[in-house]
Amino acid sequence: MEEGVGELLLQDRVGGQVGDQAGQRPAAPMALGMLVFAVGCAVAGAAGSWPLFLLGRFGQGLGVGAVMAMAYTLIGLAYPERLRARMYALLSSAWTLPSPAGPAVAGTAADHVSWRAVFALMPPITAVAAVLTLPPMRALRPAPADAPADTADTAVLPWWRRPLVSAVLLTAGTGVLLQALLLENPAALVPLALVGLVVTVPALRWATPEGTLTARRGLGAGVVVRALLCGVCFGSEAFLPLGLRELRGVAAAAAGLGLSAGAVTWVVGSALQARRDDAGGGRVAATVAGFAVLLAGVALVAVTVLTDLLPPWAAPAGWAVGGLGMGVAFNASTTATLGQVPGTGRARRARRSSSPRRSPPRWSRAWAARPSPSAATTAGRRGPRCWGCSS
Repeated sequence: MEEGVGELLLQDRVGGQVGDQAGQRPAAPMALGMLVFAVGCAVAGAAGSWPLFLLGRFGQGLGVGAVMAMAYTLIGLAYPERLRARMYALLSSAWTLPSPAGPAVAGTAADHVSWRAVFALMPPITAVAAVLTLPPMRALRPAPADAPADTADTAVLPWWRRPLVSAVLLTAGTGVLLQALLLENPAALVPLALVGLVVTVPALRWATPEGTLTARRGLGAGVVVRALLCGVCFGSEAFLPLGLRELRGVAAAAAGLGLSAGAVTWVVGSALQARRDDAGGGRVAATVAGFAVLLAGVALVAVTVLTDLLPPWAAPAGWAVGGLGMGVAFNASTTATLGQVPGTGRARRARRSSSPRRSPPRWSRAWAARPSPSAATTAGRRGPRCWGCSS
């Protein structure tokens, strides 16, 4: 849960802000995120106490949030708008190989070796990923004139309203609020919950784009939709293995297969949406349909885990359905939302970085730019295509 909270809070705002401000050295925030993630894994794996374990997990969440944010930011830096849906699908496909084996291997290691072995495996894998990804990223260097116009605006903000500080306050306030809800004594629950709300609500306003709290048409509504998607998906995913083990008596290795099923179908859904986007399909309709399929899958998982009406294997099947919907909806909403970023920041650099002097790696450019029947139509399309905007 700490990983999911850290990613959700940092990815959309802090990671995007860091991506804009660090545009001349995009490898730096990616390297920092990988380092923080690896250190967090090491701390969690070696922890001898619950607070130290939580500290490690918190570090994992911060690292994953930075890495995922930079991955999406780099797609904006390196590719024109018409190719980004394919690149998001390609990014999702990076989970194809580890997703069938990863959760099952982790469950087997926890059953037969130790849960610490799961965390010990992460730093070496992270080191390999750094060697493979960081050197090519050094080629993405926007011109000095591409510095975002909102940097000056950020500099005049009070320190507590700046993106990084506000995101940290949001994380802290959310943690206090969630901890308060676990208390049974009203005398402690009420004041602690009020403290959490007092910190969380203003920080949420500062850490998100303008119009997010009211789901304003355009960028604000897009952020809300992505937050709802991630909340439903990652919140349910966090309890799927636990529910199967504790309530249905399923072994850890078998429970992990449920997560694998959802990861694989997420990739399939993302690829299907990329092809649909090439054909000019509306992203609003895709987001709505994908969200509905995700909710149907979560409902099937809930019925299977919480009751005896269905056999345990129905939970992985339900999560596979949910993963398919998440792949479609997340790809469509992400492409639409990032397309609404103002031209003075990431979007402007994304347009300019598609020039030959800052071209992406050949293998990914070839995959994203392979011919499609409607390529000319898609390239010539103009106008807003987002949740809350006209298609």
